[in-house]
Amino acid sequence: MIPRLSHRAAAVRAAKLGNTSFSTATWQKIEKGEYSGGADRITLMAMVVGITPEDLEDVGRPDAARMLRTEIERRAAQEPLLREVERETTSEAVMQLLLQGLEEIRSEPRLDAAQKAELERQLIRSQLAHLRGQMEQIRTTLDIKERVSHDNGH
Repeated sequence: MIPRLSHRAAAVRAAKLGNTSFSTATWQKIEKGEYSGGADRITLMAMVVGITPEDLEDVGRPDAARMLRTEIERRAAQEPLLREVERETTSEAVMQLLLQGLEEIRSEPRLDAAQKAELERQLIRSQLAHLRGQMEQIRTTLDIKERVSHDNGH
């Protein structure tokens, strides 16, 4: 579970991600529905809090969903640690979580460079191991179903 951010911390993170200004007041107005926010602002907010492109489409923001998809693809392509991850077959939501995790590690002031590097490697390795384990379970299930079907004469 992602820890809850203050409005200030979220706005600071959005400003850093977008290399732009993003005030706490703007964040709060968009969140409360007092200001609709441009697709660029909504995309930055989504990146900070982990909202997916599908979530944005569901709330009537296909413009921001398209922008978020593009941004996820761009950032994933530029991230050296994600070279091992098959970006074409990895869902946007998983890729977004990996990018968000890397960003949170990198922005943590209490860690030195070596600690950050180790946590980044652990994040990627653990997720790849988990996905590989899931795929192995799926293959096993399919093999069992195939054998049962074959044994039943189907």
